[in-house]
Amino acid sequence: MAIYTSPTSPAPNRPTTNCARRLTFLDLPPEIRLQIYCHLLSLTPLLPCSPSKGYPAPIPDRYEVAPILIPPSPADDDTSPQLPKSDQNNTNNQTALRLKSLLLLSPDRPQSYLPSSLLLTNRQIYLESRHLPFTTSEFIFLSCFGNSAGVAGARAFFKRLKPWQQEAVRWLRIEVCLGDLVGCNGGSNQEWGKIWRELCGMLLGLRGLRIRVGVSVLGREDRSDEETTKEKVKSRGDNYKGPLDRWVEEREREDERGMWRWVEEGLGRMPGLRQVEIEVWDDRPGWRKVGEEERVRFCGRVREVLNRGRGERGMVKVVCVRRVSSPPKGRELFSGGMVMPLVYDD
Repeated sequence: MAIYTSPTSPAPNRPTTNCARRLTFLDLPPEIRLQIYCHLLSLTPLLPCSPSKGYPAPIPDRYEVAPILIPPSPADDDTSPQLPKSDQNNTNNQTALRLKSLLLLSPDRPQSYLPSSLLLTNRQIYLESRHLPFTTSEFIFLSCFGNSAGVAGARAFFKRLKPWQQEAVRWLRIEVCLGDLVGCNGGSNQEWGKIWRELCGMLLGLRGLRIRVGVSVLGREDRSDEETTKEKVKSRGDNYKGPLDRWVEEREREDERGMWRWVEEGLGRMPGLRQVEIEVWDDRPGWRKVGEEERVRFCGRVREVLNRGRGERGMVKVVCVRRVSSPPKGRELFSGGMVMPLVYDD
């Protein structure tokens, strides 16, 4: 690409010369060249492809989530002393400020590539633009068959990349099965944990992870809503243990380190990780009722294990989320008894 500048008007009684100057693409400031690369990246989206011959090509749709907010239980309201109105207003203001400052990972990141014709132009353009597809795109790996096939697909994909390409990846969305990660579905499923840890060891530069954890490992429960409500009231809410709580406690009694090994030796191997959004996904609807409270407790346990031994500056933000439909006008969603705006961290 060449840009020509027009010569200025010659001064009187001065001989005229052809002083047109040729301005090349590399003469532009680096910031402008970077913007051009980004525009070109947005014009070349990736198309879904089959992971292997004979398998369906999973089509990733827009995945928008909202944080799960647990309001105070009625039992807590009855037993806690009534605060003065001034203190209540301060508490409400602090809660509102905390919600406004709660940033989620953007659901609108591209899945694009740069044409090879650009990368082959010359060495300087190649070095300037080669990281863009990895630092700006969100890599998505879905599971099609109710297991952690997305983990195996991600491992196979990233294993073929160069080390600098693996380190340049910043954003990842993946679907996993909790039983496969923990390795409690039989001896053969111990291999899933190894694949997960190997995958995490490749992505040292990852910044944001959106992970959907399937809980098909939990047994079927035929409790009615009335029985669940009575048990919650009987245990005064705080001591109530749902199916996920009981399963985690049982696994921790058997082997606590094995239960959270996928966090310590998996997510813990990513030094650049800053935020993890976890959706506990009940992938067999009707089998059990995993409440929002126990989902939040599960994510809190992941946060505790992941940040164990980290300094204050290296803390990882873990957010328990749930999938939502397209937000209404104003991008506000009703969650946990309060209305909050959705703010995304770009």
